[in-house]
Amino acid sequence: RGQVIRLPSFYLLITSFGLIFFAVPGLFFHTFPYLTDQGLGSGIAVATVALTAIGSGLGSLALGFLAERYNPRLILTWDFLFISIAPILLLIVDTPAEALLWGFFLGILQGGMFTVQQVILADYYGRGSLGAVRGVAWPVQMWANAAGPMSASIAYDYTGNYVFILSLFAFLSLAASLCVYLSRPPSKITLIRLRELEKGRART
Repeated sequence: RGQVIRLPSFYLLITSFGLIFFAVPGLFFHTFPYLTDQGLGSGIAVATVALTAIGSGLGSLALGFLAERYNPRLILTWDFLFISIAPILLLIVDTPAEALLWGFFLGILQGGMFTVQQVILADYYGRGSLGAVRGVAWPVQMWANAAGPMSASIAYDYTGNYVFILSLFAFLSLAASLCVYLSRPPSKITLIRLRELEKGRART
């Protein structure tokens, strides 16, 4: 952990995870009230949320499979990029079929991000350090996870609609995608030098 927190890539990843954990839970938890406000009915809203959960399981498997064979940084970049489209698509959903397709689409992306996030941290900083690295990243994600839905509620109370907050979710997801893309993995030489520095400080 002492080595990892000196790397710029770590802060880019932490920022991206914080942004996406602000946007996606906020989007998910407000799907039901948004759809019912649109007049689609509680039955369709429940089915949409259920399809999101089903899609999440499938997305976790599918993107995890791809991350083992292709560059996980690029996979996560594209995943966050597509997530940034989801809030905008929700604004134009006005039929049951569109709502159900949207829920499944979001679920695939949501499930995939959880899996690929773990893969990229392990690939960048080593599987042996994953617990320590996650210990730093997780509090940021949990704070964002709680703040997203609450912020959406506050925004709705002030504006009377979801246009502003959904647009914000889209922008933050796009920023998260850019942060992941810029987070180049540390070179082996960099990691070796950091380990030597850490050992030197431990001896003194």
